[in-house]
Amino acid sequence: VVFGVFWLLAFVVFLQFFTRYALNNSLGWTEEIARFLLIAVTFIGAIMAARKESHIAVELFYRYLPRRGRFVAQITVRPATSPTGRSRAGMSPSGPRYR
Repeated sequence: VVFGVFWLLAFVVFLQFFTRYALNNSLGWTEEIARFLLIAVTFIGAIMAARKESHIAVELFYRYLPRRGRFVAQITVRPATSPTGRSRAGMSPSGPRYR
């Protein structure tokens, strides 16, 4: 899915470039669509990374901890970061902020 959205984004940006510089008559909607597609690529990629547990993390701290310390640190960090991610996405426990 994200691969298709990415290539659609590339096509829209190329279309914007072509109409602006080759035809000297820019299409107004291409900039907005490109912005929304870039946001979609970002969020879909983040979802895919979270499902595969391959998202960016600071692992330097975990490397020097013993196995039990790593487990305790992960148990502590995950619940602390989860509400932050939900609130930024507008999915707070009380429901969406914008109704």
